[in-house]
Amino acid sequence: MYNHNIKVHYAKFFKGVIIMDFIINENIKEQFEYYTNICELLCEYKDSSFAPPADIAKIEEWEKENKFSLPNEYKSWLMLTENADILNQYAVIQFPESGDYKGENDVIIVGTVLNDEELLLSRSTNVFFRVTSDGEQEYRDFDDMLADLSFYLEECAEDCIGENWDEVYDERFEN
Repeated sequence: MYNHNIKVHYAKFFKGVIIMDFIINENIKEQFEYYTNICELLCEYKDSSFAPPADIAKIEEWEKENKFSLPNEYKSWLMLTENADILNQYAVIQFPESGDYKGENDVIIVGTVLNDEELLLSRSTNVFFRVTSDGEQEYRDFDDMLADLSFYLEECAEDCIGENWDEVYDERFEN
């Protein structure tokens, strides 16, 4: 079976031997491409920006300083963009920050939605979740969180372009 994951050019060398290679998760790469494409499609209606990739050394330094290993899917996203500001800050997916939730330093802040709902990663359970006015919404993983957020992108595309937005998308981005 063909491995659809891609190796990035980041590797550590020790006496000429590779001791670590990081492979970007293909699902995350596809999500990233979808996000950037739909943001490009909507650029005349809403602003979006995607920063350059985070360096693996910066990610590893953060992990070391915070004594926490980030999930590979989230690292894959960071190695595609260190910070993404999506559709006038509907969603911001950012480089991790240590945070407090319910008075304890037990979460990693990975972004925000609608400027006030935080996207978090639990240090104790390694579960991504979103804090809404109705409570917490848990995600199976980072990919699931991205899929959930993409529903708004699609609603926005329908509002701005019309019901046939997906045909416009396919015509522009599908080969």
